[in-house]
Amino acid sequence: MTGLYNRDFFDEELSRLDSFRQLPISVIIGDLNGLKLINDAFGHDMGDKALKRVAEIMKRAFRKEDIVSRVGGDEFVVLLPKTTEKTALSIVNRIKEDCIANPLDFIKISISFGAATKKNGEEDIFEIYRKAEDRMYFNKLTESKEAKLSMIKYLKDRLEEISFETKAHYERLKGLCLMLADKLGLSDIEKEELKLLCEFHDIGKIGIPSQILQKKGALNSDEWERVRRHSEIGYHIIGASRETLAIDELILIHHERWDGKGYPGLLKLDEIPHTVRIFAIADSYDAMVNDRPYKSAINNAEALREIESKAGTQFDPYLAKIFVQMMRREEVAI
Repeated sequence: MTGLYNRDFFDEELSRLDSFRQLPISVIIGDLNGLKLINDAFGHDMGDKALKRVAEIMKRAFRKEDIVSRVGGDEFVVLLPKTTEKTALSIVNRIKEDCIANPLDFIKISISFGAATKKNGEEDIFEIYRKAEDRMYFNKLTESKEAKLSMIKYLKDRLEEISFETKAHYERLKGLCLMLADKLGLSDIEKEELKLLCEFHDIGKIGIPSQILQKKGALNSDEWERVRRHSEIGYHIIGASRETLAIDELILIHHERWDGKGYPGLLKLDEIPHTVRIFAIADSYDAMVNDRPYKSAINNAEALREIESKAGTQFDPYLAKIFVQMMRREEVAI
């Protein structure tokens, strides 16, 4: 698929080139960060494209006599005869810069590397390989998390460019959700979940074609089905960084309805987490009182009447009542 050598060929060359006249011999091992995220969120075709992009970048960085191989799903190894460790590390830095300069569509390419060099005949080439591998895994411990968070930020910024999901929208949602959270006496943890949900709830829309996101007319059934997938895509994207952003399950269900007729249709009534029920009301209100490509905004009074009419079907009736009362008081205060 990538046009690179495989594991068997690399092992043969490792033994063949392990000679005094090839010293110093350097080994570089690289591991593509976030491949599972890419596969889960955007499909294996996109994952294959990412691997091919890495292969292109690697090929550009090395000489013809260097052995550039893909030895695992997301792992690449390069054998460099007559190459010092300083030169090997310089090449690694050049590859990292090339990755930054060559994103794949809306995906940033990030690779964690480890390098080691055999400098004299007494050293075991397989120990050199293991040393490079250990260094790669050590670097990946920090770089993988950073790469995932960087990719999520990159996706979010890209989404703002191609849709109505703006920073202003996130800030309005946070304000509405936190007002209602304060009214209900939610815990600090629940408030933090709400803030993260406001910021990342629609991250999965990056996997929806821009022509659908920007369509001004009504969506057809096929387009609507593709849009509905955004909560699942977002679940996989944020799930890849669960240790930092533990809201993947909330993103998956943020379009559930009180009557169970939402999507993906897993929950209803008070099975739906409190934070998601609050978010659903605030998100719908904000969508109604602000212009979207497919519809014009309505005023505050009309939006609140719409929420009242959907209490007990789309929305938690108790929370809808509290929200409407709160917003009417806010309007009077203004």
